[in-house]
Amino acid sequence: MKVLLTGATGFIGARVLRVLEERGHEVAALVTPGHSLKRLEGHARLRKIEGALESIESARAGIEAFAPEGCVHLAWYAEPGKYLPSPRNLDCLAGSIALLRLLERVGCRRVVAAGTCFEYAPQAALMREDGPTKPETLYAACKLSLGLIGQQMAALGDYTFAFGRVFYLYGPGEDPSRVIPAVARAMLAGKDFDASAGTQLRDYLHVDDVARGFAVLLERATTGTYNIASARPVPIAEIMTMVRQHAGTGAKINFGAVPPRAYDPPSIGGDNARLKALGWNPEVTLEQGLARVLDEMRAQAAVNP
Repeated sequence: MKVLLTGATGFIGARVLRVLEERGHEVAALVTPGHSLKRLEGHARLRKIEGALESIESARAGIEAFAPEGCVHLAWYAEPGKYLPSPRNLDCLAGSIALLRLLERVGCRRVVAAGTCFEYAPQAALMREDGPTKPETLYAACKLSLGLIGQQMAALGDYTFAFGRVFYLYGPGEDPSRVIPAVARAMLAGKDFDASAGTQLRDYLHVDDVARGFAVLLERATTGTYNIASARPVPIAEIMTMVRQHAGTGAKINFGAVPPRAYDPPSIGGDNARLKALGWNPEVTLEQGLARVLDEMRAQAAVNP
């Protein structure tokens, strides 16, 4: 299948690109001028189309020339610490709607877009796709809107639409300010790390399994919303402790040294039965995935001491 991939230079997108090529798809990536293309290195067959989501018409000629049969739409503003309340979420939503219109005009018949677990209302049980939604941030509200609008546009148009809600993810190449790489970096340096009590449960899935989830959604004719989750939420403290053990360090994690955040639900986990019914299954255990993160960080430190 000829596939347009947006967000290919991002953490998830780079892994989706690799998975799609491994599965025999011909991929064109929408790349924003000025953004680093480092994550696209080594993909000799990749076609690059210049353009930004917020001004998608600038890429119209390139997209028309490529004539995609399918699209995996991951592009979104996601600067750590800034993206949740940012007005740029509105621009991303508007750009996404414009992209859907453009894709239909060029004859694209399959679209998969990324959502977020933050669309759901807080609950102790595993979150199901048909469960209540209650976005608490502009980011989550815009993602929820994209899923709803995308499904309605597809119903009126001539293409099918699926929406993959991503829960917590991790893996090599994750932004260094995120919890797992931050703890790993401190432990490898032999430095103590101050943390909250870590009692909150979070559903972490390796980025490679997330990428495979999007590939499966692309290749099936199914519609609607699907959780891309492990369905096994784990206490944050347990994850941090596993990182410390893999680091083999004498450094300590000072649980309780940091006060809890104002909005920090006690449990976030996703029911993944719908996605598993399509033939997808997580392949990387949390233990294996964390070990890979530490191994890559050690390798990088050896190259760039």
